[in-house]
Amino acid sequence: MLDLEELVEPAFQPIYDFRRGQVSFYEALLRIRGDSRDDKHVEYIRLGEQFGFIHLIDILMMKQAVRQGMANNMPIALNLSMMTVENSGHEVVAMLKDLNGYGSKVIFEFTETLPVKRPRVSNVQPARRPAAP
Repeated sequence: MLDLEELVEPAFQPIYDFRRGQVSFYEALLRIRGDSRDDKHVEYIRLGEQFGFIHLIDILMMKQAVRQGMANNMPIALNLSMMTVENSGHEVVAMLKDLNGYGSKVIFEFTETLPVKRPRVSNVQPARRPAAP
C-alpha cells in the first residue's frame, strides 16, 4: 500500500528580496522522493485533483513544511489547490490556529490548475508581508 508520507516531501526555495538584501521567505515546493524528474510532482497534483485526493497531499505537505519551518524559525509559503481550500479549508484553518503564533509566518498561494468555483467559500484576503525570518 502506498504511504503518501513516505512519498512526498517539501523542498524549500528561498525567495530573496533584493531591496532588503535578505531572504523574505521560503517557498515549500512539493517533491516526490526517489524520482529525479523535475516535473513528477505536477503529475501527482493533476491526479490528486482529478481523483479527489489532492487535499491529502496538500495537508501532508502543509504539516511537513510547517514542522520544518517552525524548527528553523523561517517564514514559508505553501501552495494549495483550490479544491483543498473549497473542500478542506476548515482543516487548514484549524491547523493554523494550533501553531502558537507561527501561523503569521505562513503564506498561502493557490495553484493555477483549478479555477475558484465558490468565491464566497474561498474568502481570499489580500496578501501581506510575512514576518521577518
